Amino acid sequence: MDERSDHSLRFLPAPELANESAFSVTLTDLGEPGVRALGLLRSAERLLTDEQEWERRSEIVISCCRGAVEGLLKLAGAESEFAGTGSTGRELSARLKELLKAHRPSGVLERLEAELDTMGSLPSELTSDDALFIKLRAVVAARSRYRAPVANPSAVFEARAALAAEVDALDALPDRLSEGDAVFVRLRELFEARKAHETFLRGNDLAAEFEAVEEAFAAFTYEQANAWEFRARKVSKLVRQQTRREPGAVELQAIKAWSDFYQDANVTVHGESADVELASSTLRKIIAAVEQLFVDLPARAPRLRELVSLTQPTQEEVDEVSRITDPRANRYFFEKATSAAWLDLLPKERVRPESNRWTAAPYFERLAAEDPERVLAWLDAELDEITKLGPAATAQTVRLARVVGAAASTFVLRLVKTSESDGLLLDIHYWAVEVPAEERNGQWVNVVTRVLKSAAATSWLDPWEAQQALEHLKAAGARAEDGGPEISVAKGVRQGLAEVMATALHSPDGASEIEVENDLRSVGTTHPGESLVRLIARACLDFAEYEARYGLGLDVRTGQWSHRLPAGPVLDRLVAVHLLEVPPGNDSDAWWKAALDVMSRLGALPRTTADLSDFLRAVDNACSEAQSLHAEAALANGLGAPPDAAGLETGLQAIEDRKPLPSVRTWFMVWSLSPVLPASVLAPWQPVLDLFVERFGTPPDRPAPRWEVVSVKRVPEDGFAELSAAAGSGGAVAAARMLVSEAGSDDTDGERDDEGVLLSTLVSQAPETRSRFRPSFRISACRPPTSPPWRTRSPPAGRPPILRPSAVRFSPCGASSLSRIPLRQTPKQPSALSAASAVFSIPSGPATSISARPRLRSPSGSTAPWQRGPLPLNRRPTLLA
Repeated sequence: MDERSDHSLRFLPAPELANESAFSVTLTDLGEPGVRALGLLRSAERLLTDEQEWERRSEIVISCCRGAVEGLLKLAGAESEFAGTGSTGRELSARLKELLKAHRPSGVLERLEAELDTMGSLPSELTSDDALFIKLRAVVAARSRYRAPVANPSAVFEARAALAAEVDALDALPDRLSEGDAVFVRLRELFEARKAHETFLRGNDLAAEFEAVEEAFAAFTYEQANAWEFRARKVSKLVRQQTRREPGAVELQAIKAWSDFYQDANVTVHGESADVELASSTLRKIIAAVEQLFVDLPARAPRLRELVSLTQPTQEEVDEVSRITDPRANRYFFEKATSAAWLDLLPKERVRPESNRWTAAPYFERLAAEDPERVLAWLDAELDEITKLGPAATAQTVRLARVVGAAASTFVLRLVKTSESDGLLLDIHYWAVEVPAEERNGQWVNVVTRVLKSAAATSWLDPWEAQQALEHLKAAGARAEDGGPEISVAKGVRQGLAEVMATALHSPDGASEIEVENDLRSVGTTHPGESLVRLIARACLDFAEYEARYGLGLDVRTGQWSHRLPAGPVLDRLVAVHLLEVPPGNDSDAWWKAALDVMSRLGALPRTTADLSDFLRAVDNACSEAQSLHAEAALANGLGAPPDAAGLETGLQAIEDRKPLPSVRTWFMVWSLSPVLPASVLAPWQPVLDLFVERFGTPPDRPAPRWEVVSVKRVPEDGFAELSAAAGSGGAVAAARMLVSEAGSDDTDGERDDEGVLLSTLVSQAPETRSRFRPSFRISACRPPTSPPWRTRSPPAGRPPILRPSAVRFSPCGASSLSRIPLRQTPKQPSALSAASAVFSIPSGPATSISARPRLRSPSGSTAPWQRGPLPLNRRPTLLA
């Protein structure tokens, strides 16, 4: 029966193959491969449209299609340029030949050694019938004809050479050999040498050669299992040549179709039958694929515009979009397509994100704005597959969550549980702060808590961004009348802040970051060096104070602290500062109980601070006469027993030796808190107080910061007086102008950076002068250059710029008084400075190198014996009291 008898299968002439079509012109311009492919495709078309009978019409059509594909793929280059079963098979064959050649026993000595290797032990004698004896006789016969040199000085080859030399001295081999014979001795030496060097011979040489064979075999088997990649590599190269774009996963499915065309045609060419329907379908698909790959985008633009305007695409139109190999065309399609039907019809691989791009993102963003539930359902179903593509691809989905807003909380919570990479969490942080406070729910709180816990553990989040997250977390716990959500999530916020604080305290420097802060009430204004741990502590205190205004009990406000934080000085100090900020009210009994608990453990605190001193003063002012007795008892118990005369002498000697005992910390605490401690508590400590006053003077009313970081600018001794005079007469602006004038092109990077720090300090501490300066700084309003490459959007508006001084050329544009920022010469011995004062110090004396070293300052103005001199930059300053 003629294949053309079924008129329904008639193939209509393809307009693409007409003489003047863009398709035909493009293939003709490709040269001989294109002309050949065009001719084969036209022949296939004529076979299908011709009414006369043809033998094996369909097989001939498919053969023509295969030849056209094969010819066009040759435009990518020679086959040797692309890995495939042919190249990997040749590599495997070469490796096997090398292995066999190197280890096949080819000579008489090698065969003798192979026989030795098969033996567990050497017999005491050999006879002419033994296999080893026969191999030895062959050596004798061979060496008598041609005595080849034996190279390689290793022990094995030395033994082989000795045996060969012994054999060379023989005229004939006796019928029997015993252990006393010279040849037998050399034979044993070779046996033992090979056994001793078996690891060397087989473990190194042989293992390395087998490893090369295994690698070649793995490459060959991979190419066998993924034969389509060979031609896909060729098509990818052609895509790069045609579009100057790197194809991605979106184009991969269309590129893979070329290999499928070839493989399907091969089946028919090698014996399988085919019908007209298969031949017609193959020809149509190949014409469409060739058009997408080779015809210029402007010629395809009208059809592309038709596709993006479709509202109900058919399966044929979906297939047409799936055949697009041009990255530019794919980008345009997803930027302009409006129908939601494409989401369910297109292959999932074509719309999923990649590690470095997401071509379909604009389409998803439009769809998310119109139908967020549909997009979230798709994301939830595809998240496992997207996660397999890596954290960068997973982070791409957060941009959709930012479009959807609070409704994406469930998805984002699942996302943050799936991966905790810094880049992903940073994008989730941006999503979280953009969700309006009234829409935040328990899942939102859980997400932000996880982000902050990760940041507290590894310090990857910028302090400013961390503070923003903390502020938004606190705002989520606000009451509805204060702008919070209608359904309160305050309990989750309270628990979340405590969990973040507990994580922060488990970091290496967590507790010490709290200890060095003189007053936790002053934490809040961040700068690039602000401590994340202190910001978290301040957030806990702020939220507890907020809840106190609405009448929540002390046990509720601080219950999560006691449950989550480890018992110790940090927890006691947090409670003390909270009690200081929230005086006793309706829950005065709980307040006094908590205050007495803190005072009963006062001696365990690592050092005295201003907030602790104010807390004790507040307790003294608020307590009644009866309560004061309990307070004094708690303080006496907390400080412990004072030293006797022998203990005092031992402690003083330890101080002189700069090896103070742990008890000295308590002595220093009693001395520094003496202005606020009751007289009855101080009475037993009077000998200690007298001694400390004699040595260190009278303590200040409030403990001053125990150290300050001072930026030191290199200034020659003869220039200090001039700089000081300029500061005194014209203020800090005049001093800054003079510093800038001294900066030269030969300054080192470190010097320029310190100049920038100095001048940036002036500006930051006098913001009213900011507009009067024109700093030559590199300013980034987002993130440092080390931000992850998968950042989807810029941070929320309002983030202060990060100043990075490069070549500092600071030009004040107008006079302004900055006299409140003192410019002074740093004394040789550091003195106590007010915690609120802002200073930058210029040392006297000869030129000194730039430094920014923490210096320990005693509260009285003199330097304690164990606090003298600057500490090394790589050591955290540790106070003994």
